[in-house]
Amino acid sequence: MQQVGVPYSLVEKETLAQNIFPVVILNAKPKKEEKELLLRYLKNGGALITSTQFLEKLFPVHSKLQAIKYLLPEPESPFNTNGLIDVFSFGKIPANANTLVTNKQRCSTFIGELGGGCVICFPFDLGELVTDTRIQRKYFPAQSPKLPAERVSLVGKNEIRKLAASSLEFLFHQRNLPFVHLWYFPNNERNLFSFRIDSDYGTEKEIFSLYNFLQKENIRATWFLHVQSHQKYLHRFREMRGHEMALHCYEHETFPTFKKNQRNIRLAKKFLDEAGIPFSGFAAPFGDWNTELNKALEQFLFSYSSEFAFDYDNFPSFPSIGNLPSSVLQIPIHPVCIGSLRATRMNETAMNEYFENVLANKLQNHEPLFFYHHPKDAHPEVLRAMFENLRNKKIRNVTFSEFYTWWKKRSDVFSTLCSTEKIEFANGILSLPSAENEISFRVTNKNNQATFVSGTQTNGTSLDQFFWQEQSTPVPLPHDIERARKFSPRLLNQRFRIFLRRKLK
Repeated sequence: MQQVGVPYSLVEKETLAQNIFPVVILNAKPKKEEKELLLRYLKNGGALITSTQFLEKLFPVHSKLQAIKYLLPEPESPFNTNGLIDVFSFGKIPANANTLVTNKQRCSTFIGELGGGCVICFPFDLGELVTDTRIQRKYFPAQSPKLPAERVSLVGKNEIRKLAASSLEFLFHQRNLPFVHLWYFPNNERNLFSFRIDSDYGTEKEIFSLYNFLQKENIRATWFLHVQSHQKYLHRFREMRGHEMALHCYEHETFPTFKKNQRNIRLAKKFLDEAGIPFSGFAAPFGDWNTELNKALEQFLFSYSSEFAFDYDNFPSFPSIGNLPSSVLQIPIHPVCIGSLRATRMNETAMNEYFENVLANKLQNHEPLFFYHHPKDAHPEVLRAMFENLRNKKIRNVTFSEFYTWWKKRSDVFSTLCSTEKIEFANGILSLPSAENEISFRVTNKNNQATFVSGTQTNGTSLDQFFWQEQSTPVPLPHDIERARKFSPRLLNQRFRIFLRRKLK
């Protein structure tokens, strides 16, 4: 909910009886009295998001337990902004399911009228899925004979987040209400771009050649330093004006234990401190993430971290560790870099097309444009084409720490909205709580239109007075998108090599 920016509060018997909630999310077994109140809420035209295991406590639901690898939305579905939704979990598919097709070509989710209200019932609990920490090497869609692959979060947390957001928006509109959420970027900006560089084994010449190229392109990057590899000239990173320095590692490895990760970070920190290089961010080698690493990051008081084994192509979040949010913000990126594309033997034309498609999709879904690179990846012309594309679209370039500062401010505003402020809508008049200048709200209506409202515009305003714009049509999914989840001996071989490397470590 924090990522989407929709304020919420826990449902209590008294508030449920008052029927003041536009939408209720049922993610626990209701008690007898709660069941009666929920049924009354639906009878009065309420809206409910839940899963089969909880819906069957309210209504008789026939369902079948099935293993689900992934889901795909239909073009006319309320979820048509989703891509391929990686689940890799068991789900209880209701017999009346009518949307979101599984890898076995059957519908998985029910959406429609039930008990007098509108219900969306998934075969699994969305909240449980986003806490999944399994990791697997996966293919990513591309127009090439060989697909790029990376070891990432097994469950597509980004797509699960979009399911939740689309469900809320659909149900608000079903109840003839505007859908309001905190906008993702400051000052109504369309998007933001950040460029991450993992300095893995880069030579002094490669690193400063890349730096000089970025200076000519007027691009500021966040450099995650492989300290052991650059010890002899570590002080030279202080020459990089306008760029941010962050930590990658000392030894290029992510370990399964707290002590080994702690030692690796402490050693890198020692040399960075001696070189006079301040840092507040971290990105683990190989994009790996585990709870023991996160504990070490918390101990060293890192502000943020960025591991695609935890999440990718998504908005930032604070990982849930033992039902408590971590103090370290996760900033996801797109996990495929030029090096990944080189491994598929793509030429530069195909690389350009790949990044153009990713950028278009991320703009469509309002996802931050965070890409990464290595000094050894080369192909500056591909980077130049990407930067030119971003400039043409007037997307501002920020460092990771700058984005962290913005997202922290947005998170604080969200917490205030949930605890003390209210969004009110009555008789066609929308009233929003006051907020800082950078903060804005995005409002959508059932006519597929959207508008922005400044956080300083707090007086009640008629919806008719807003400047509405048509929302763009979702980017169609590639016709062969399921190719990315077909069995591949190449992936199996890569997984075996990773297993051996870790055993040897």
